[in-house]
Amino acid sequence: MIKHSTAALLAAALLLNQVAHAEGTRIGDWLLIDQADEFTDSHLVAASTPSRDSVSKYGKSQLLTARCKDGELSLMLNWNEFISNKGSWDTGKVLEARVDKNPPKQYGYGISSSFQTTFVGDERPTSVTVNQYYELIDEMKNGEDVIFRIQPYGESPRVAKFSLNGFSDAYQTVFKCYEDTRKK
Repeated sequence: MIKHSTAALLAAALLLNQVAHAEGTRIGDWLLIDQADEFTDSHLVAASTPSRDSVSKYGKSQLLTARCKDGELSLMLNWNEFISNKGSWDTGKVLEARVDKNPPKQYGYGISSSFQTTFVGDERPTSVTVNQYYELIDEMKNGEDVIFRIQPYGESPRVAKFSLNGFSDAYQTVFKCYEDTRKK
């Protein structure tokens, strides 16, 4: 259900650049993109929002994207800077998320080939990471803000804060793409 291959990770990095500069429908603070790829006949639906009150060490906004591409759901965070991929779930390769004033929760993460984008869950999804994905999405659908924190290997923590205004409605469209793809 939630899978990440090297090609998919590279495509995600390219997608984030496209989404950041694309036209779409505004839903609250989220930009919803719904497009078909004429070359591959695949369908892409993505909902993205830039960070608030936080930027990368290069002064660029981070970008949070929920997407359905080729029948796979992803929640991706482009940090717009290098994020070390050293470590593992056991040794600290952890992404933390906090919705509103709820206690922070820890998630494993996959990372793009550009080492700038993290995927909630893992590049080898299990029932645990899939359940964590849905738990976080459900929390986000009912929240006002989400904060992510990551501790890159040997570096200081990075923090990104995002508005959830409009996320619930935008995610319905993303999830509908997933359901429609599964019916085929």
